[in-house]
Amino acid sequence: MNDSPTMYKLIVIISAQRHGSTTLCEKFGKHPMCVSLYEAFNPGKCNRVFFPLQNTDLESHMKEVISKYNWEQKYIVFKLFDGHETDIKTLLSMNFEISFIFLRRNLVDSYESYKKAMITQDWTTSPKKKKMNPIRTRENESEILKFNEYEKANKEYFFKVEETLISNNVSYEEIWFSDVIQETFNIEKFLY
Repeated sequence: MNDSPTMYKLIVIISAQRHGSTTLCEKFGKHPMCVSLYEAFNPGKCNRVFFPLQNTDLESHMKEVISKYNWEQKYIVFKLFDGHETDIKTLLSMNFEISFIFLRRNLVDSYESYKKAMITQDWTTSPKKKKMNPIRTRENESEILKFNEYEKANKEYFFKVEETLISNNVSYEEIWFSDVIQETFNIEKFLY
């Protein structure tokens, strides 16, 4: 059992919707040394474990939550998307050991997945969904414009986070969705 919240190590997955972050969080969550909190800072989710009350010091709040749950695992894993209620600078200013993983995916594939989820209202990732026929989202001008906006927003978010980490001399790992879904994918290399 950990005596202090600072004994935990945070693994932050920098990602976007439909990039495979849930699959990656699930893989971490199956490891006996990890607790996976998925979207711990998503303002729209009920499982937003670290979502602080207004005017709350985030570091104190996170340490309070960690102490409350007193997890047995050493690593606390969660993902951050653009629009989640924290930023990288805030996390870097805290007294936690943190590692960052950029999870990337071919943007045409992730956009196709996003459109399927929007149409079906099924945001889960399942083998059945993976086998669905592709939705031809880039065949008309309107869809091309929407894809271009999607691509631009994703690239800007990843660039902004990457720039922040580099300017603070923080290293990070980079992996691709295509690697995560392989049966041979092993998260051990991310546990330091």
